[in-house]
Amino acid sequence: MNLMELIKMKNVQLGSLKIHLAQAPRKYPQPLDEFLNGTFKEWQEAQSRQIFKCNHIISLIQTTKDEE
Repeated sequence: MNLMELIKMKNVQLGSLKIHLAQAPRKYPQPLDEFLNGTFKEWQEAQSRQIFKCNHIISLIQTTKDEE
């Protein structure tokens, strides 16, 4: 199942949602760590731009391999 199929299954109107890819430069707290610590919602809401004014938000978290 892909993301669009899941959205349609839940009867969410496409104009009422945003898809957000959480990512941060290496020197900042990482979104996956925030998620695992239970603080992802607060981390995401602390952003200075108010881009999350909508009915639904789908948050994806970018993961990267450590550089050697």
